[in-house]
Amino acid sequence: MSSWFDAELKSAFNSVFHVASDKVPSAGDFFTAWRIIAIIVSAFSAFMLLIPMLWTIYSAKEMRTFAKYTRFDGVQFHLNATAGSIVWLTIINLLLLLFTLGIALPFILQRNIRFVIDRLTLEGAIDIDRIVQSMAASPYTWHGDAFDIGAW
Repeated sequence: MSSWFDAELKSAFNSVFHVASDKVPSAGDFFTAWRIIAIIVSAFSAFMLLIPMLWTIYSAKEMRTFAKYTRFDGVQFHLNATAGSIVWLTIINLLLLLFTLGIALPFILQRNIRFVIDRLTLEGAIDIDRIVQSMAASPYTWHGDAFDIGAW
């Protein structure tokens, strides 16, 4: 099949680019040129779809590995993220971003966090009583400083 493709491509280039100056291009020459353009655009499109798909496979494996090697008080984390679930999340997020002109960005960030939380599991027992809020005094006496609200 590759020899047919090579011969076809060679004849297409020869018929398009080796036209004599006194010869008027025929309709077949234009058809051949459009076939070459279609082949190039198809190859570029396939390449542009292949790279993100391969990247999601890597990204899913990376997220699972990070979770696998994370431990808290002897409890191991597991993340059930697949390439398909990441692709689906990304497509929906892009559609939300485009159709709302960026207004849905906080919702998209929340969806990304929920994606991880929904798929994150723990293996082992956690002593819930050890998880408490710090009793140290807060350095802020008035939280208006956080919003830069000054005296009028």
